[in-house]
Amino acid sequence: MNRRDQVLASLDEKELDLVVIGGGLLGAGIALEAASAGLSVLIVDKDDFAAGSSSRSSKVAGAVAYSQSGQFGYGRPGKALSDPEALARLQRTAPHMVRDFTFLMPISGDRFLFSLQTQAYLALYDLRAGRLTKASGHKRLSRKETLRASQALAPEMVTGGLRFHDYFTDDSRFVIELIKAASARGALAINYMEARRVTAAEGKVTSITLRDRIDGRETVVKPRTVVSACGVWTEPNSGLSQTLESIESNLATGSELEPEPPLQLLRSTHIILPPSALETNGGALLLPMPNNRFVFVVPWQRALLVGTTAIAHDQGPENPLPTVIEIDYLLNAVNQYTRFDRKVTTAVIACAWAGLTIATSGSEPSVYRAANAVITAYGGHLANYDRVAREAVRLVLYQLNGKNSDGSAGKSERGEAAIMLGGFENKQDYLTTTAQISARARKLGLDPASLDHITTNYGKDALIILDRIEANPALHERICPDFPPLMAEIFYIVENEMAVSLEDVLCRRIRVGFLHREQCLDAAPRVAKLMQELCGWDSLRLKGELSALARNLASQLAPVLK
Repeated sequence: MNRRDQVLASLDEKELDLVVIGGGLLGAGIALEAASAGLSVLIVDKDDFAAGSSSRSSKVAGAVAYSQSGQFGYGRPGKALSDPEALARLQRTAPHMVRDFTFLMPISGDRFLFSLQTQAYLALYDLRAGRLTKASGHKRLSRKETLRASQALAPEMVTGGLRFHDYFTDDSRFVIELIKAASARGALAINYMEARRVTAAEGKVTSITLRDRIDGRETVVKPRTVVSACGVWTEPNSGLSQTLESIESNLATGSELEPEPPLQLLRSTHIILPPSALETNGGALLLPMPNNRFVFVVPWQRALLVGTTAIAHDQGPENPLPTVIEIDYLLNAVNQYTRFDRKVTTAVIACAWAGLTIATSGSEPSVYRAANAVITAYGGHLANYDRVAREAVRLVLYQLNGKNSDGSAGKSERGEAAIMLGGFENKQDYLTTTAQISARARKLGLDPASLDHITTNYGKDALIILDRIEANPALHERICPDFPPLMAEIFYIVENEMAVSLEDVLCRRIRVGFLHREQCLDAAPRVAKLMQELCGWDSLRLKGELSALARNLASQLAPVLK
């Protein structure tokens, strides 16, 4: 019985402190925060974990990291900087996953004033950061130093440069690690489980009806509180809502409820280029564009991630697609700064995708309690998801403790100490275990890229994958020739990470579906055959999985393939 089946078997009529609806970054963070505070928690998602925005983000969180609201960042600069303390906490949370990248921003004559504005923001960030993070400290470069740092840059476009540090992580893998950490602390987690009905009476949630989208069966659970963390699927509260502060300030006179404003969605498109398309010398580029925007180029798993657009999205949240205009914009940005003999075209684009975020007002996310007693949280991103999660759990605890004379004994806020992901107990455990993983991997003949990949993606559980390879050396074969994931990972993912479909594995657990469409499709039959054995698929299901993956990848690349 895999982990998903184990959770299903324990659900019916289960009484819980909290149900979290939404298995993206924020929902997973809330589940971990609540479980760490001693609450009994269930987190569900109607699709796969991280199937929405949390697998389609820019994957960067740092000094000028792109934020969902399009403030100062890679989409558009504005009023807010990331919190250095939050970034230091992020790195402590997942030292195996959160990587320090050197960014180079070329300065051109026509954008000199913009470069001064950017440098001022970086200086402010450095001042706030102090010694908290390695990412503190930017440097102004001469024209010669800038061209030496990236030989792909067109000399006529460069008058100088800025060098700074930022952080990068795989967004969907980060979410999976949050889910696993919450599960290790007692939370129940299940994907492809839709919340159909929430029943409330006298201002309290009494039950939720859940529908398993795999077999159609319905289950009723009985939580005392519910948090909706559905991201871009959040429905604007047409009724009235309360923040924790408004509840406390109006407790004596009765709750004064305020309407929530309509939500504005932003669409961000990214493309993947082969590493040969642009020489970055192992670092990342930040390219200034008109209207105070940036386009970044970041090395990611032996490919180059280029983004982003951050434009208004006026359609529904389901399956956003890149547009020709957005892809051309990204290509033009790259070509504007590169030498004439290194221009890139749509022919070299290996993959493309679009993701949605909510444009929050100012830099603040939103956490509120609706009139039906459901708490709604949205607006979290890599640099602040844990802060939003703590605020949501504060409101959960208020509902639990504030409504019960016994105070729900023993249940309280966890505090702000970072919880390490990857199964590591502390920094020393991280250092010792990663050294063990490296020694075993070298003995088994793993190449350096694959070693780095399994350590980054699975933390301490990389040892389980090495156990599988030790038992069957053929499983250390790569899934795709140009990318580091290994066949042994499929066993671990299906057994431990609730991957249900071929797309779950190839697009969100192993990111080759986001890295190279053709190589992913070439590998798909072999991976699907193994999943058929592990999951008990019949031939019809096998064929359907292959077709669904091909359709999805083709739809994302449709503007390029036309």
